[in-house]
Amino acid sequence: MHKKHYLLVALAVFFGNSTEVYANMDMTKNFEGFRSKSYRDSLGIKTIGYGFNMQACGIKGNTITKSRADSIFIREYAKAQAIAAQYVGRDRFNQLTKMQQSILTDMAYNMGYGLLKFKRLRSNILSNNVKGVRNELAKSRWAKQVSNRAKHHIKNWSV
Repeated sequence: MHKKHYLLVALAVFFGNSTEVYANMDMTKNFEGFRSKSYRDSLGIKTIGYGFNMQACGIKGNTITKSRADSIFIREYAKAQAIAAQYVGRDRFNQLTKMQQSILTDMAYNMGYGLLKFKRLRSNILSNNVKGVRNELAKSRWAKQVSNRAKHHIKNWSV
């Protein structure tokens, strides 16, 4: 079995079925968008594909095919999911709705371990304070940087 398929199977087991895995991955892909040519993101980081930090992902050159980007995306999404689960703890993560899991995974995909710095957000998630979660998301610097993405996550947190 190809490495890509192992990751998809692992994600499917974690999320419960492959339909949910693809839907969650598609949400993040849609927010990131695909660019075949390298560019500098809003923080000046050289980026390509589905928002890949080229240095962190070890990507050389200034172009990428969609096929290669899809393979890298699966790997990076799995890492983001692990960060999201670490953020609130595996047991609590599994208690969240699929949408809430997707939102945290998407945030981890977008900012990596930077998610771990959101201590008040984590506290509100752990205490199941939906209003507190939404407030923490809305007032963050991250929300200002990713406006539409943040609006989506704030609106859909309780779903």
